[in-house]
Formats: sequence, structure tokens, C-alpha cells
Amino acid sequence: SALPYCHYFITDNPLAQRLNSKPLEFGKKFSTTILPAKPDVILEAFAGIS
Repeated sequence: SALPYCHYFITDNPLAQRLNSKPLEFGKKFSTTILPAKPDVILEAFAGIS
């Protein structure tokens, strides 16, 4: 229920994969970046935020 209201959603890797892939594609549907809870991926995503 948080996806429509968040710019970023961090969750475990299996759920992140399910939410980003077909048929769900919730990241695209709600314009939310869904990230797996891996420090390197999170840091890379947030590095571009100013």
C-alpha cells in the first residue's frame, strides 16, 4: 500500500524482483523505484539525489 506514495521502496530481493517484473510491474505503474535491500544497490541509487 506504500508504493503509490513513495519515490523509493526498499524490500528483500525476492519481493523486489516480483514487484518489478511482469505481470505486476508495480514500479512502472506507480513511478516508484523498487530496490532490493542490498547496501551497494541502495547507495548507488541514492548517490544521484541532491
